[in-house]
Amino acid sequence: MSFILIIIIAVVGWLLYSLYLKQLLAQGKAGHVKIALIVVGLLFLLMAATGRAHALFAIIGAALTQVMRLAPLLIRFAPFLKRYLGAGAGAVSGAGAAGQSSEVSTATLVLSLDHTTGQIQGRVLAGEYAGRSLATLTLPELQRLHAHCLAQDIEACRLLETYIQ
Repeated sequence: MSFILIIIIAVVGWLLYSLYLKQLLAQGKAGHVKIALIVVGLLFLLMAATGRAHALFAIIGAALTQVMRLAPLLIRFAPFLKRYLGAGAGAVSGAGAAGQSSEVSTATLVLSLDHTTGQIQGRVLAGEYAGRSLATLTLPELQRLHAHCLAQDIEACRLLETYIQ
């Protein structure tokens, strides 16, 4: 019986190979992942047919318990790991990559965040303080700008509150 099942699995594998391999390889990395998943699925079927799957599932179960035990620790240190592993691989594509900044603007304000230092800089685009940097405004001027933003530009109000905090 298991010999027939092995033959069936081999035939199905060959059909998958001949019908879909070229299409999957043309998809690039996503296609390679799909091929790997198909191979793993076929290996699971083969192990189940030969009665050896129980050992594999025991190993997977033990590994999952350890993953669940370490998941909070991994989540807590994920930003550090991303920076550390990203810098080691030479990747500069993340939001936290060195030398990168984000800029958000509204009709009244423009704010930029330096991802390396975490510093926020802002400039007023419209209104009484147009052209001035937020760092040069005094507290009463910031309060008047906040009142102006509440009346005219609610998104700028949110940005200004973020800057003040």
